[in-house]
Amino acid sequence: MYEITSLKREPKDFGNQEIAREIHRGKQVQALVPVAKKLLHLFEISNQRIKYYASLVNYYSVFQLTQLDEQLVYVYLLCFVDHRYQKLADNLINSLIYHVRQYDDEAKKEAKERVYAYRIERNRNLQKAGQVLKLITQNTLSEEIPLRMVRKQAFSILDRQQLDQVSPKTIS
Repeated sequence: MYEITSLKREPKDFGNQEIAREIHRGKQVQALVPVAKKLLHLFEISNQRIKYYASLVNYYSVFQLTQLDEQLVYVYLLCFVDHRYQKLADNLINSLIYHVRQYDDEAKKEAKERVYAYRIERNRNLQKAGQVLKLITQNTLSEEIPLRMVRKQAFSILDRQQLDQVSPKTIS
């Protein structure tokens, strides 16, 4: 009877320890659930009554339950097991939803941060590409300077891969 006290406890949050305790509680009553379902179906107890009788187990202390009619307490306990197992499943599903939302929010936040970092880098590279263009168009370069020297100076401002990223893919 005193194990009922631990089964009455609900998880405080969706933390790993609380959910682990909830799973442990589920394992404690798992073998009783099919029996409870079968008997409650045979007794033709409605879902609302099951919920009500289960709430009485939560309401009464273990000592108070031992003072009640034994057959009645068994019915209450069957209802409690059935209802508590359903709540346990709901708690696990809600925990999963909570954690998936957290991971989704974190992924969105990380994606935004990466997009912003990419845009900042791209803007910096566009400015450097402008410097490369200015290098080519300025009048201080003599016509006799080989193209490889101009390229070398251009790639010292912005390397080839970054320059390719900011320039159009095809030239018309």
